[in-house]
Amino acid sequence: MVAPVSTAAPKNDELKTSPHTQPDWSDVSYYLSMRDGVRLAISIYFPDHTPPANPAPVVLVQTRYGRAGARLKDTDNPRTLDPWLQAGYVAVTVDVRGTTASFGARDCELGPEEQADMDEIIEHLAGLPWSNSKIIATGTSYTGNTACLATARPAPALVGAIPRATDFDWWELFCPGGIPNDPLFREWAVAVHEMDFGRSTIMSEEKGLDGLSRVDDIAELFPLIQPVDEDAEYTLVREALRTREADRRHWNADDYNNIFFRDDRTASGHSFFDACAAAHIDDLRRERKPVQYWASWMDANTGDEAMNRFRSAPEVPSMTIITGNDHGGGVRADPFFPNSTDPLPAMDEQHAMRLAFANDVVNGGVPSRLIKYYVLGAGSFRETTIWPPQGVEYAHFSLDRAGTLTRSVPDDGKDIYDVHFTATTGKHNRWYQFTRASYGDRRGHDLKLLLYDTPPFTAFVQKSRRTASGARGEVFPSIQTLCRHRADQERPQHKASHRWDGH
Repeated sequence: MVAPVSTAAPKNDELKTSPHTQPDWSDVSYYLSMRDGVRLAISIYFPDHTPPANPAPVVLVQTRYGRAGARLKDTDNPRTLDPWLQAGYVAVTVDVRGTTASFGARDCELGPEEQADMDEIIEHLAGLPWSNSKIIATGTSYTGNTACLATARPAPALVGAIPRATDFDWWELFCPGGIPNDPLFREWAVAVHEMDFGRSTIMSEEKGLDGLSRVDDIAELFPLIQPVDEDAEYTLVREALRTREADRRHWNADDYNNIFFRDDRTASGHSFFDACAAAHIDDLRRERKPVQYWASWMDANTGDEAMNRFRSAPEVPSMTIITGNDHGGGVRADPFFPNSTDPLPAMDEQHAMRLAFANDVVNGGVPSRLIKYYVLGAGSFRETTIWPPQGVEYAHFSLDRAGTLTRSVPDDGKDIYDVHFTATTGKHNRWYQFTRASYGDRRGHDLKLLLYDTPPFTAFVQKSRRTASGARGEVFPSIQTLCRHRADQERPQHKASHRWDGH
């Protein structure tokens, strides 16, 4: 039997000091029941650890990686909630259904039930006595996807969102160009599956942790798993783990073995596309929630996906920022500056930009639509209100003989390519988001591929979009490259190159 559990937030005069002592432990934590009885674990962090005297806005992070891990106290991590708390916001983190300390099944990621939960979470937070009923959703990667999807929900208290490093269309991450991104997808799928059953091999160097089999392991699993305040003996969190598959099977990577298109469905009836904000364009346009949308040219396809969102929802007030940073946003990954890792914008500036946007929409402001984009190789940003930027001209190049690209229509011909299976970008590429993209010297691998060059350019040229090709290939660097001669580059001529690996 499980002891009765409270499913409402404690009132201000009922707040007690948490029995737990970890540095990132929340000020208040409890279970909140959803419409179907599933209980979600919620943590609240107050400025100065006490409920504000005057109603305050709320910054909301919904995660599948353990809500305590979203706090990141006293760190320079781009995802830290410190700036929000210092600015007077109340920070709230939630374990989404079917993950870590929350109850419920999970037969897909970002499924319809999880999306519907957002309405109830936001309504609940808006009604708390210390809340001014104005919620900002934010997050990076998965949590950014939850923030993005929240803007498609009928949740009046949500006044804006700051999604970062998100997948407007998941298919473009897990199957870019139609080629399965298995190194990323399968490693991620296995890791999150273990998390949801309270297991981890990375939280302890001495042993694999298993919170369901060994109660003492729960404490070691923090911040991956944080029990709620009333669960000092870990009874409730272990019940959540034990009943994870009581209603239906948890999804795993093999469910997607025979998925070849974005709308193909698994045996559970879900598709990649269902979990994307791109599948809810009409809802995004109806709700018109202001967003500050962060992406990067060097983070999988998030740069292009940011443009897709901007152009697909012209009614939505959108400040879109595209950097040259890594997936987390804290390390620069511009291939033209391989030894420069300081992020642009700088971390303090990023936090200031997010808070300025949030303060504006909390106070009723409507941000203008603007794109601020980093130019690879230039180390600077430009701004535009349209995409492609004004003055861009589309240029058609054809593959020609002797490894060249030509603007004229070539004679019929063919190149024979014997696939060289050792040709690779390795794992340090923009499609493997667990590391900083770093391509290094590509000349050795170029010899294993078909490579086509233009004649030298006679003037500076900014490339503003990826190439389209019948074969799978792309210009490298692929997007927003400023093609110009630099003294420290190996190649003395400024050219655009097209590589084809035969896949």
